[in-house]
Amino acid sequence: MGQPTYILRFTFSGVCVYGIMAVFKDFYKLYGIPLIYYWLDEGCRMPIDRNYAVIRSDEAGEHIELSKGFKAGVINVPIVNVQEVPNFIWEKEKQ
Repeated sequence: MGQPTYILRFTFSGVCVYGIMAVFKDFYKLYGIPLIYYWLDEGCRMPIDRNYAVIRSDEAGEHIELSKGFKAGVINVPIVNVQEVPNFIWEKEKQ
C-alpha cells in the first residue's frame, strides 16, 4: 500500500510482543482505522539482539529468520524495540 513495513517489539507482563501496524482505508466507512497484527513470544525466547526479520521464498516454501543485520537479495523488515507498551495499543489508567 506504499507504506513502509516494520515490526514493533516490546515486553508486557513477561511476554515479548511482536506487532505489525496496518491502516485500512474505507474499512466499513471507518476511514484510516489503525490495526495491529501481533504474535506473542511467551518467555521471550526469540533473540532480542536481532534487528531484522529476513524473509525469502524458494521452491521449498517461505523461510523467515531473525538477523542482526541487513541481508541482500531477500526481504528485510526492521524490528523496532520499544521501551514500553505504546499508548495507542494499551492506554494506562490515569492516576
